[in-house]
Parts: sequence; C-alpha cells; structure tokens
Amino acid sequence: RIKGSLLAAQEQHAAELAAARGPSASAAGAAQEDRKRQLEERQAEIAKTEQQLADLRKKLAAAVAEASAAQETHAAELAAAQTEAAQATSAAQAARDTTSRIKGS
Repeated sequence: RIKGSLLAAQEQHAAELAAARGPSASAAGAAQEDRKRQLEERQAEIAKTEQQLADLRKKLAAAVAEASAAQETHAAELAAAQTEAAQATSAAQAARDTTSRIKGS
C-alpha cells in the first residue's frame, strides 16, 4: 500500500512537472518564432538597403561619367577658343604691321 501511494505520488508529480513544462516550452517556442521573424525582417531590411546602395552607386557612376563628358567638352571648347583668340591676335598684329608699313612708306 505504501508502494502504491508512493508510485501514485511520483506519477502525480511527473504529471504536474509535465504540465508546468508545457507553458514554458510553448513560451520558448513562441520566443524562438519571434526571434526567427525578427531575423527575417532584418534580413529583408538589409537586402532592401543593399539594393538602395547598388542603385545609388549606379547613379553616382552615371553622374561621374556625365561630369567627365562635360569636362571633356569644356576642354575642347576652351582649346578652340584659345586657338581662335591666338588667330585673332595674330591677325590683329598683322594688321598693325601692315598699317605701320603703309604709314612708314
């Protein structure tokens, strides 16, 4: 009879322990699912940020290429203007020389 009572008490204790663990295990599972969801959200945010960074890099590369082309165009226009100014200076000098010769004659 004592063995039976002891066995019954052990079984009751085991059942109570299992019942107590149930909510704890459920809470742990819910916490793990929450962490998993948060991790997935962070990964999605990182992927979105990486895509935005890639887009910005493309825009920057395009802006650099455009600025480089504009600089080349400006350099060509400047060289043409300098050549034209040199030709005008040379023509003006030739005109002065001619005028001086005419006056000197």
